Amino acid sequence: MARLLPAAAPPTPAHGAATPGVDALTELIARIERLHGGKHLAAPAAAPVAELAAALDGELLEGGIVRVRRNYPLTHRHGDQALGQLAACTQDHAGALRWPRRIAPQRLLFFDTETTGLAGGSGTLAFMVGVGRLAGASFVLTQYFMQNFAAEAALLAALAGEIYAESVLVSFNGRSFDAPLIATRCQLARRPDPLAALPHLDLLHALRRAAAGQLPNCRLQSAEAALLGLTRKDDLPGQLAPRAWTRWLGERRADWLAALAQHNRDDILSLAVLLPLLAGEPARLCEAPAPLRRRA
Repeated sequence: MARLLPAAAPPTPAHGAATPGVDALTELIARIERLHGGKHLAAPAAAPVAELAAALDGELLEGGIVRVRRNYPLTHRHGDQALGQLAACTQDHAGALRWPRRIAPQRLLFFDTETTGLAGGSGTLAFMVGVGRLAGASFVLTQYFMQNFAAEAALLAALAGEIYAESVLVSFNGRSFDAPLIATRCQLARRPDPLAALPHLDLLHALRRAAAGQLPNCRLQSAEAALLGLTRKDDLPGQLAPRAWTRWLGERRADWLAALAQHNRDDILSLAVLLPLLAGEPARLCEAPAPLRRRA
């Protein structure tokens, strides 16, 4: 946690990335389309969701949703941090987390959504939900996508199936955005909110406590660069998620959705390796967290 960016810049909102310039964004979009093969699906009348499943390298489930599952060994490194550090994080979660209980790492459920808008409200829904958890010697990351608005009930049911009785939710700005959004969608669908009773660790607040004034802002990607040694390449900016969704609905093009799926996976992996850093070292659990040091 001692690695920090050398200079501070004016803060930006915690959820979502700063909007790139028009030229830079155009070039990024072109690279993403080349990277994912510019998959332009022909909108077959019979089963477009099967085409979506193939484009995302996932499997078609009942109800018009696609599931994508990736198993990462604990030796997998995200930036310069290994996922195994999460499995070894068995101490009381103190440090910047200020969490009063002992949590088994296997109880942690890392959670992130991609949505049709960034403002929230009843008109916004999550068309992509990703969750990650430790399972034996692996970190299992599962994503659910819905092919159209009618598949939302199936997506919410799939999310509920990922919740265990002892789960502890881990997010980045999820207390303010993702969890309330799921609660609203469940209320409109007249079904129980699977997240309502879960303890919730929001790493955005922990990052603000640990790095206030020492990072240019408290966005997740700023923490990735400063603390994880990670710089994303060809990452689809979060604010383009609504356009990725409408691009699929209107044109049956899955290239942006494939890029967005990778963005979502990177977000969840970052949470999994960031949490042990914010939890602090075992020998210092009962002490006030030391301020982060700038790189010499």
